[in-house]
Amino acid sequence: MIQKLLITLCFFLLHADHILFAQKDYVKFEHISTEQGLSHGTVYSIFQDSKGFMWFGTLVGLNKFDGYHFTVYLHDATDSSSLAINATGGIYEDERRRLWIATWGGGLLRFDPDKEKFTTFKHDPKNEKSISDNRVQCMYGDAKGHLWIGTFAGGVNEVDLSSDPVEFKHYQHDPDNQNSLNHNRIWSIGGDSTGSI
Repeated sequence: MIQKLLITLCFFLLHADHILFAQKDYVKFEHISTEQGLSHGTVYSIFQDSKGFMWFGTLVGLNKFDGYHFTVYLHDATDSSSLAINATGGIYEDERRRLWIATWGGGLLRFDPDKEKFTTFKHDPKNEKSISDNRVQCMYGDAKGHLWIGTFAGGVNEVDLSSDPVEFKHYQHDPDNQNSLNHNRIWSIGGDSTGSI
């Protein structure tokens, strides 16, 4: 009994520095604002791309930060390859290093970083393969190379990122189908380790 107590006490003393003197890990936040070049203080999303650039989707434009300077992308009514609308949300990077950007009313955007050009995908009621709603709430990229897009009122859209032209498959609420979506307003999409969305 005494031997067990001594072994336990020795074990405790050997590891006491980890137990008694453990300190919390502190996270340091660097504040970046409009004073440093950010286009707006309301930031909806933050994303780091494969090249290390930080992207900020804001109420007024998309911002790329290289660690020193901001490049701000804004809507330009005279340029169809600019942002479709300034209110940008979630950001996703595909395998070809193109960025997909959610907007709050301007559809879904695809950004080609080599050409510095945006392609806009908007809802077209005459095209059943267009995105179902122009207000994109969330996105999730699965292991098969498909992007799942949740919208404000159009349910879920699925797009194969390797397809050309880009075609959207819709999943929406159907009151006559108990296996359909419960509602067409989607706030978040995710997947599990089995590939289920």
